[in-house]
Amino acid sequence: MVGSFPRDRALLRDPRNALVQTPAGSLETLDRLTVRAEAMADPDVDHALTIAVVGTQPLSGVTTLSLALARRLAQTGYSVVVVDGDVRTQGLSDLFTKGAGTGIGALLSDDWDEDRDALFTPTNVANVEILGVGSLERRAALRRDAIGPILGEARRRAQVVVYDGGHLMGSALTLFAGKASDVMVVAVPLADQEQEVLEEVAEYLPADRSRVLAVATDPVRRRASRLDEGSTADTAPVERTTEARATPTKATAKKPASKVGSRA
Repeated sequence: MVGSFPRDRALLRDPRNALVQTPAGSLETLDRLTVRAEAMADPDVDHALTIAVVGTQPLSGVTTLSLALARRLAQTGYSVVVVDGDVRTQGLSDLFTKGAGTGIGALLSDDWDEDRDALFTPTNVANVEILGVGSLERRAALRRDAIGPILGEARRRAQVVVYDGGHLMGSALTLFAGKASDVMVVAVPLADQEQEVLEEVAEYLPADRSRVLAVATDPVRRRASRLDEGSTADTAPVERTTEARATPTKATAKKPASKVGSRA
């Protein structure tokens, strides 16, 4: 575990705040990530350093971590493109821009006019841009060979590419992005992490574990129905509501799934 990435209320309300100010208590972790990522880059490879940021489960804080990492890399002088590879929730694109003629949707279309400037959205940080999903529908199914053009354009644009992949097991595209990246940063919400899920995720991590940098994050709790409707992954926590819950009988009660770090 490289370190922890706590999130305050400002980040929960709007993850874009991670581009404005480094979250309190996260500077050391972000510095460790940037130094180790740079150290793992192959000096013989001429493309941009590519960092895939993924979560072990949904709502792991991937988008916020991606933006904070982009800010820190930009502060060291790099130009950075943050790619919204989470086409299921499209959280990053919802925060910045969406629409026809922009982003991944335009890049992969048959009638793309190769207007590269139109693909990318500027941010309030001069050397950080966003490659959003564009006109892609939520939960759009992209073929695995789409990762080539996506990373190719991002690498051509910047010195560092941060790929916001969302949940690692959420799409095949994210799995392939992880394989194509130099480094994989894995957000692990320890307070809400099921051991069984963590074991499944471990099977899909790169064989070279030195390429994997794990970060403990704070989970975001929200209603599952809002996620199903396509809401963003890293916004305000769910408001508590009172709902009637049936009391399980002895015949139907199930043993809760074990959590990481829990005692038997």
